[in-house]
Amino acid sequence: MLTEKLSSKLERGRWYGWLFWGLAAVFYLYEFFIRVTPDAILPELGEAVNATGTDLVTSLSAYLWVYAPMQLVVGLLIDRFGSRFPLAIAALACGGGSLLFAGATGVVDLGFGRGLQGFGSAFAFVGAVYVATIWCAPKRLALIVGLTTSVGMIGSIVGQAPVADLAADLGWRPLVRWIGFTGLLLGIVLLIFIPSRPKWFNDHLGPEVEKSLLRDIARILLNWKLLLIGVVSAILYMPQSVIAALWGTTFLERSTGQSAMHSAELVSILPFTWLIACSACGWLSDRVGRRKGLLLVGTVGGGIGMGVLTFASDIGTGGIITALIIGGLFTSTQVLTFAVAMEVCPRSLRATAAALCNAVTMLAAAGIQISIAAVLEGNADPANAGNMLEHATAGDFRRAYAIIPLSFILAFVLLLFIPETGGQSQVKANEAAD
Repeated sequence: MLTEKLSSKLERGRWYGWLFWGLAAVFYLYEFFIRVTPDAILPELGEAVNATGTDLVTSLSAYLWVYAPMQLVVGLLIDRFGSRFPLAIAALACGGGSLLFAGATGVVDLGFGRGLQGFGSAFAFVGAVYVATIWCAPKRLALIVGLTTSVGMIGSIVGQAPVADLAADLGWRPLVRWIGFTGLLLGIVLLIFIPSRPKWFNDHLGPEVEKSLLRDIARILLNWKLLLIGVVSAILYMPQSVIAALWGTTFLERSTGQSAMHSAELVSILPFTWLIACSACGWLSDRVGRRKGLLLVGTVGGGIGMGVLTFASDIGTGGIITALIIGGLFTSTQVLTFAVAMEVCPRSLRATAAALCNAVTMLAAAGIQISIAAVLEGNADPANAGNMLEHATAGDFRRAYAIIPLSFILAFVLLLFIPETGGQSQVKANEAAD
């Protein structure tokens, strides 16, 4: 284990900073992997726990119900105690939750397993970003946020079709059990190799003093710039949270007349685009020293891509691919919202700032999903309202999806009120305010 004595000798911006971030980013990959894995084995899960679709989905949703509200607590814990112990305990929780999941015989224990996974997963993204802000050069903040997001996209991609293939060969219980053992091992690795904080960080903040959690929460919640950037983040994330993660396959299947398999391949363009573009976007932002301008361009391009996908009915497969690529490329600027969130807050609360931004993103995504479902159900024939997805037409989806491109207009307007934080002078001013 890296002792505090050894940690005090480590410096910021050295090669081992990338190692520390890399280990935390692997945990984020693992978290994203277990987040999407149930989608690949849903029929087998339903049969194993003898649950109906509604009961099964309700138990699996325990992940998000725990994950989202934990975000604010996660940020405060990491800001208070550093990264080592919170991340190690979180990885162990993910592994333990996976083992409970693997042994589930009913929806209750399945829900407990997913809830424990959600608890641990809540630390992953914020923890990786926090490690980057502590150990890597400030000028590379957006790049590392982008790289972290790209790593998460790998987990999203691997956690679907490959998991389905492995589950068919090994059985889903042995597979999930091995996933659990991997989480336990990862927790031990994080405990051994990631230091809590460098000495320079504590020296910069001065002696530790007793702080009020309520005061810290109020300080973050009353930061209007942080709340605005959280809403922008949620809007830029819509293509991933609504189209890639929920109804995109069904929408394209109905609008193109192609098979579900081919429609799913088209939808996968969005995470594949983010896999490449998020890192490039972060690098470009750090290179030019700008966040706001790139975000404005992202809202315009993302809105155009999603608008074409939503409203154009006869653009063919080539047009759909083009719209998805454009939408994916421009909305990859979403990674910059986390950099902005941390840069508009004091250094001592930056993990909390990133966590709040992430919480707003996830909660808004859930609300938008519910809104779209309500529109689909409202458009359905009363006799088919209970099974709206089976009977929803392409036109129904387009009317429901109208909220997506319209929201990009709102994001553009909100960005006009958010200051530019990428310039070195602004970064120094923010750090001086700590």
